[in-house]
Formats: sequence, structure tokens, C-alpha cells
Amino acid sequence: MPSNHLKIVEQFLRDRKEDIEIPESGFPFITISRQTGAGSHLLCDQLLKDFRTQPSDLFRGWHVFDRLIVEAVAQDPELSRSLEDLVKEHFESEFQDLMDSLIAGMSSHYHLYKKTFQVITMLAAIGKVIIVGRAACCVTEQFTTGIHLRLVAPEADRIAATMKRLKVGNDEARKIMKRKETERRRVLKTFFCKDTDDPLLYDVVWNTSKVEMHEISEAVIQLVQHRAERSE
Repeated sequence: MPSNHLKIVEQFLRDRKEDIEIPESGFPFITISRQTGAGSHLLCDQLLKDFRTQPSDLFRGWHVFDRLIVEAVAQDPELSRSLEDLVKEHFESEFQDLMDSLIAGMSSHYHLYKKTFQVITMLAAIGKVIIVGRAACCVTEQFTTGIHLRLVAPEADRIAATMKRLKVGNDEARKIMKRKETERRRVLKTFFCKDTDDPLLYDVVWNTSKVEMHEISEAVIQLVQHRAERSE
């Protein structure tokens, strides 16, 4: 696991160990599904920045968990076990049974996805996390405190963003986008029989070419507050 990812996970676990008054229903959390190049990491940066300006403790101690971090935790027995111990400390959980039944009958080829889904479920139960990708909206649909976002944008804008971010040409950016979109569709179809383009999977779908990140962030702050109030 890259050292910066390890530090994020360790900080997250340390913060939660000190937070002894977690509500039984858990804190709110956010999942972000996105088209490649639609700006998910820009939104995450904006959310964390704006959260820090809020007076409520509800917005303290949030962390972003993207694909690399979640999969790294899933493959690290010590970190995965630490999360399991933390969840058991505050919640009655049947995560193992839930995930085993979800993946029942599938080959060992899906072992990493199984572990990844377990990690996502535990993170959502603890709350105050932003989970990017990995079918998180479907994995966590049993939680009422989740806020599920979908980011979309016109293909031309997404190609331009991918070219800039990865420093590749137009054709290569298009190939990368197609490959990633195919993988994401396959995961949702295989494990959940869902379509990533189904708007009913999400609370809100944002066109990031028409709506600024700070506008999305302001709306999400309101949603987080409402979810927290509803769980009290």
C-alpha cells in the first residue's frame, strides 16, 4: 500500500477510536458514482474544504476513500481486522454473512471484490466517509444515512479532463474512458444486476459541466445535515 494511503487509513482508525459517542445508526456518509473524467476527485477536494468551514462537529473528521485505498485495506489483514474490531465495538454487524450470501456461488476470482465490499460496508457503518466508486451505492443501500451521488458530463468535456489529468492524447484518453466505464458497468451488472446509468440508484445526479463543484458541495452539506437529523 502506498505510504500516503496507509497514513490516511491509520488516521481514520485513530480518529474513530477516540470518537466514543457514535450514534447507533451511524454518521452520514457519501458515495460518489461517476463517469470517467466527470470530476469526482475535484468534488471530494471541494467537499473536504467546505466541510472544514462548517461550525457543526458533524463535519469534522471526514475522509475520502477511493478505489486504491479501499482495495489496499481489503488486501491488508491488519487494517481490515482493525476496521472489523472498530465496527463490532459500536454496532451489531452481520457483514460477513451479508457479503458471503451476496457472493455465494461465485468463483474465487471475485475474492477481492468480496473483501472490498466488506470494507465499504464497514466504512459506511462507521460514517463520515466519502467513498468513490466500487459500486458503493449498491453495497451500502441498506443504510439510511447514505447520500448517493452520480457525476456525469458530456463526452468531449470528459475526454479533455482525462487528457489533462493523465497527460495523454485524445485517442488514449478515449480508450481509457471506455475501459473504465466497461469495468464499472460489469461490476454493477455482475454483483447487483444494476445499470450504472439508472438514476434511481442515486439521490442526485449532477452534470458537472453545468454545475460548479462549490454549488454541488453546498447542496451536499444540506443533505448531510438532513441525514443526521433524520437518524437522531
